[in-house]
This record gives sequence, structure tokens and C-alpha cells, in this order.
Amino acid sequence: MNLFKKTYWLIYPILIVVFMFIFDQLYTMDNFLLKGGICAVLAFIISPRKK
Repeated sequence: MNLFKKTYWLIYPILIVVFMFIFDQLYTMDNFLLKGGICAVLAFIISPRKK
């Protein structure tokens, strides 16, 4: 649990990058802001909550 507290701030960027790779493989889109927004929303929904 101590490691989770130290690396919590890394979860969002890692999830966003992972979703961008997955989204890029499934659907090619030129609009980076739309793709980044969709990936950020998915990362926010999937990420664990800090209590």
C-alpha cells in the first residue's frame, strides 16, 4: 500500500498513454484533442480512487 501512495500520481498518465495506443490501433483519428479527451475520460473512470 505504501508503493501505491508514492506512485499514485503516475496512474493517470500511464492509463492515458495506454488508452491512446489502444484507441489508435482500433480507430485512426487525426484530431488529437478529441482522442486525448476520450482517453482522459476513460482513464478517469477506470483509475482507482484514493481515500
